[in-house]
Amino acid sequence: MNTRDLTQQDAIALLLKDGLSKGLHPEFQIISSSMHPVLQPGDRIFVKEYSVNSLSCGDIVVYKIKDHIIAHRFLYIKDNSHFITQGDNTKQIDAPINNDALLGKIVMIDKNGNKIDLETKKWKTTNNILGKILLSKLHIKDKNSSIKIPSPIVCKFLKIYALIINSEYRNILEFRKSSLLLEKELLKICAKKELRNEDIKFIEEATEKDIDWDKFAWLAEYNSVAPIVFINLSKIKQDYTPEEIIQRLKNTYTESFLKTAPIYDDLSKLLKELNSLAVKIIVLKGCSLAEQLYGDFSLRPMKDIDILVKKQDWPKIKKVLDKLGFKAEKDLLELENTLGSPADWHLCYRNARDTKIEFKFNLFILDFPEFDSSDYWQEAISIKINNIETLGLSVEDQIIYLSSRMINVGFRNLLWFCDLRELINTYSKDIDWGKIIVKAKKKKITVALYNSLLILNKELSAGLPKEVLDELKPSFVKEKIFSAFYSLKYPLFLLPENIFNPNPIISLCLVFGKFSLWPKDMVKLIRYAKKIFFPPLDYIAYRYNLPKKRGAILYWYLHRLKEFMIRFLLLGRIFNKKPKYLLS
Repeated sequence: MNTRDLTQQDAIALLLKDGLSKGLHPEFQIISSSMHPVLQPGDRIFVKEYSVNSLSCGDIVVYKIKDHIIAHRFLYIKDNSHFITQGDNTKQIDAPINNDALLGKIVMIDKNGNKIDLETKKWKTTNNILGKILLSKLHIKDKNSSIKIPSPIVCKFLKIYALIINSEYRNILEFRKSSLLLEKELLKICAKKELRNEDIKFIEEATEKDIDWDKFAWLAEYNSVAPIVFINLSKIKQDYTPEEIIQRLKNTYTESFLKTAPIYDDLSKLLKELNSLAVKIIVLKGCSLAEQLYGDFSLRPMKDIDILVKKQDWPKIKKVLDKLGFKAEKDLLELENTLGSPADWHLCYRNARDTKIEFKFNLFILDFPEFDSSDYWQEAISIKINNIETLGLSVEDQIIYLSSRMINVGFRNLLWFCDLRELINTYSKDIDWGKIIVKAKKKKITVALYNSLLILNKELSAGLPKEVLDELKPSFVKEKIFSAFYSLKYPLFLLPENIFNPNPIISLCLVFGKFSLWPKDMVKLIRYAKKIFFPPLDYIAYRYNLPKKRGAILYWYLHRLKEFMIRFLLLGRIFNKKPKYLLS
């Protein structure tokens, strides 16, 4: 986590070391989110001098690496000259840090005047638990033989223990409804593709108020809307947005271009090859929407390419992937064949520059359990990606698909809601809402679709016809069951990946909506459940790289039991009306 750039970092490090050697506790301000939620943008930290050998797993340390001063969690000593750290909200451990780079340990945090003493017993225990949780996620090659790494199940119990003994930690995780209201409202407006006069007026008035710009920028970055926010704020003549915030958002726009350009380049090559073979595919999600809705792929950040394909075309597609250098450990068609029935699996293929493509034969949320995707192909529309002809979902199918996916992230991905808003605004005159209603009821996904559109209407003022929402509204019983799984009281805004996940069995809401007590529906459910819970030995061996022996089946069931126990430990979250891990 980078501290604020005051002067040259070397000079800061020297001053910091000098102050520490004199027994002072130098103070810095946090400006990034790699240690969220314990450390958040705007928090002030106080540092005390410590040697590497006196650190414990989980201590939050400050060190200088290259041109940055970093605050991350100490995990273990790698050798006599290096130690290992990781941010709570990062996916990978940091490269080994030289012992000489250590500046000190954080002993106190100031959150808007509320000081938290990390030297107390409850915080030492809590930090040690959080450190062990990070250790449990390390890859085998990162494990040190002298370090005891707890199992994931043990970590779940440890985290519950930390929440019990440390009320300050619980408070950090609690959502404060009143926090960042102005920043969030400003972000919703700034994330629009086209600003109206009233939008510009709102932005001009809002920026004159007491905005927490660090947290506003953090929200924009975390919700993947920083590039379009930068473009909109740059167009408006006003003197209240700090120049460093504009530059920070501009850097995100540049990073989005640099990350997305290779993805588009690889997708273009794939499309050209497939077009030469007359193989049709449907490009999904960001890649199909970036040019279609935003006109500039840099404004719509994306991490990968999602593609819907036909099974009969897979052998040709696989040859093209081999030719272009895309590899995967498993074969998508072979995976499905070994199961003996259609499934929701999709596989990732990567090339040398780490472009990821996810291929799927069906859109699970929409197609389960029949797995019939023929209507998408019949109604697909022609689109251009980088001036290359391909197919995209029809506008109606796009709305259904984007809306139904919201449930996977707990209705908290602002970027996806922005996609929906832009899609509806762009094609408002052409959308056949009657077709959407009929298809949603036929596919039995009205619960997910209704709640997504309801949030879109309330939070982003989409102006959807009231009769459409009334027609889609699920029955009283279904709504009550859904509300038991998830509260829509605090929708929108993506949350830290390593901190928050949607309710562990939120997908049951979809399954519930798909079935009834009618014998026909029950037979479908039983038939599908049989394949999932009692798969053939060939499938188990292929998917999990196990020998084709009876012992492999036992191993697989033990693995599934472990997964079930982890989810069972999280069941308490089902009945939480106030989500715990929201941005504060």
